[in-house]
Amino acid sequence: MLLQIGECESRVVAGTADAARDHWSLPLGAGAIGGQPFRHDPPAPIDLENAIAVVEDALAPLAKAWSRPAALLVSGESVGPLVTELSAGQSEATVTRDAVENLFQMMVVRASLGVAGGGEASSERVSPSTLLILREFLHHLGFDAAHLVPRLSDPAPHGQSDLPRI
Repeated sequence: MLLQIGECESRVVAGTADAARDHWSLPLGAGAIGGQPFRHDPPAPIDLENAIAVVEDALAPLAKAWSRPAALLVSGESVGPLVTELSAGQSEATVTRDAVENLFQMMVVRASLGVAGGGEASSERVSPSTLLILREFLHHLGFDAAHLVPRLSDPAPHGQSDLPRI
């Protein structure tokens, strides 16, 4: 299964190595969850609670439609800082659900304390929306891990879907 996280929406492709079987578009992105950006930096606890509910609602039909896939590939520009945070600066990484959960819990603590993410420039910090989408995807679709690749290097041939084959 491929999850491509965009700015305002994410696309999901599920299938086999030979052919994509199903495609979904979700109103979830690095800059907005359900069309709404977080109102605070860091997000307030109530913002996180509301965003979790929106992500869970968006994933529910997907979870019902697709049985537990074997592997998850996550791509998108906002995935880069997440890879850096979870893999000591590598360009891509395989991360466990527990590692993602631990990072999410640190974000929850910062949100509860009203502490921004470590003083880095906003464009270099892990996107709270991206982290939340990944966390909920792992939990609700039953993945133990995800392979994070900020940029896919094999674009589809001209005239075909821009979603890569998986």
